[in-house]
Amino acid sequence: MDDLPTFFIVGAQKTGTSSLHDWLRQQPDICLPKIKETHYFAYPERYRYGLDWYLEQFSTSGRKATGRVMGEIDPEYMFFSETPKRISQLINNPKIIFIFRNPIERAFSQYQMSVARGYEDLSFIEALEIEQDRLANDTDDFSLKHHSYLSRGRYAEQVQRYLQAFPKSDFLFIKFKDMVSDDKGEEMYGHICSFIGLKSDPAIADRTRRSNEASEPISMILRNIIHRGSKLRRLIGKTIPSYDLKLKIWLAIDRLNRRPLKHKETLEYHRIPNHMIMSIKNEVKRLQQMTNLDFDDWLEKMSQCTRLQKMPDSK
Repeated sequence: MDDLPTFFIVGAQKTGTSSLHDWLRQQPDICLPKIKETHYFAYPERYRYGLDWYLEQFSTSGRKATGRVMGEIDPEYMFFSETPKRISQLINNPKIIFIFRNPIERAFSQYQMSVARGYEDLSFIEALEIEQDRLANDTDDFSLKHHSYLSRGRYAEQVQRYLQAFPKSDFLFIKFKDMVSDDKGEEMYGHICSFIGLKSDPAIADRTRRSNEASEPISMILRNIIHRGSKLRRLIGKTIPSYDLKLKIWLAIDRLNRRPLKHKETLEYHRIPNHMIMSIKNEVKRLQQMTNLDFDDWLEKMSQCTRLQKMPDSK
């Protein structure tokens, strides 16, 4: 079958994938799903929809047959363990891009998102301390999706799954910090375009646009209707038969119901338990060997954290 994706940008979550999706959509030679993140290869309930459903998520006019580059950006694909195997059963050797963010800062950004959506009532440190218990007792993948703060930052084991599933694929590893920086951002974006086979001018994209930044709901009632699977949402959903239309409506309402955070919880590295920091550091060192990227800035920040914990006034 020709009309299949040739590239995947698999995450990680909270590494600018929404902004990257919006930038790439501005390129005339690309075909992306009509709505970002189908989760087809990640969630079992979506995978059961079948291949025809998946391909319907892509614009017909933008299929590979018209000469456009077809692919998907979905950060769940990096974290959910069955994804590489499912993709490999359908597609041979796609190009795969990983974007890495300091695992602690990424975890905090996800935590802010879960708080904003009403999925989290604990403080950041409290949430980290019970994360493993939540995941161990997770019967419906809710915590896996919304409380996996440090678990999603174990990048090395996630990359390893893809290396095993696609030994002949081309991989591109990028640091989030470089992709969004004023100095390297345009170069990184151009590198991404070239890697996936885009001939378009990278300058076409308006990279000043930032999507899915930290925010809070304007109306808590609307937030709960959208994100907590309320009876009202289910009732409204029954009146709209089209999955695409329902999703577009809820996403539009969600965007309109957001505003910038007024009261931001500060990320306090020195409050994070030392055993968590050491575990993350070991994972980062593995990732450094696998990708040949320089993560010394991450490691130094984590070392500063452990030094601060030893100070008498750090608690």
